[in-house]
Amino acid sequence: MRGPVLTTNGERVFKLSPGQIIKVNEILQRVYKDYLEVEKLRTTEGLGGLNHIVTIVEPFTEAEIAELEEKLWSQLDNVIDVEQQKIMRLNLGVHVGEGMLGLSDNKWKPGILGWGRHGCQIELWKVGTWYHWKTRIKTKHSSMTTAEDSAPELPAAFKRFWREGAETETEFSK
Repeated sequence: MRGPVLTTNGERVFKLSPGQIIKVNEILQRVYKDYLEVEKLRTTEGLGGLNHIVTIVEPFTEAEIAELEEKLWSQLDNVIDVEQQKIMRLNLGVHVGEGMLGLSDNKWKPGILGWGRHGCQIELWKVGTWYHWKTRIKTKHSSMTTAEDSAPELPAAFKRFWREGAETETEFSK
């Protein structure tokens, strides 16, 4: 998995040079890979009532989050100047719900550090050639459905949770 890259808008707003863009994208991908290693330890998978994939990503510990954030910002700070650091800290989608220029168009999609702070339940199934998905974010005080949609292709945020050949057609589609 390649991992996240800055959007063209992010490159412009952060005022990055072409050389910085390459280095920043490499850092984002490297830290995201580290995130995925932790996520793997916190993830369980099963089948839901309609024989669909249900994946639960438990919240990370504060120590795990702090370590990943330290890796991210210490590496980025070595590549960008102080003004770019300020702008990036305000706008980069590191966690769910953060950043105005996040790597996704929906603030409840995972950031660079995924759903780590909150945890998430992801439900995936396929009807015909279309994929369907639903996510629930767990906050300290509640659990809320944050995304429910369908399309002929899974969004990048969910592709790693889809097992090819999974029997996930609903009872209604058989």
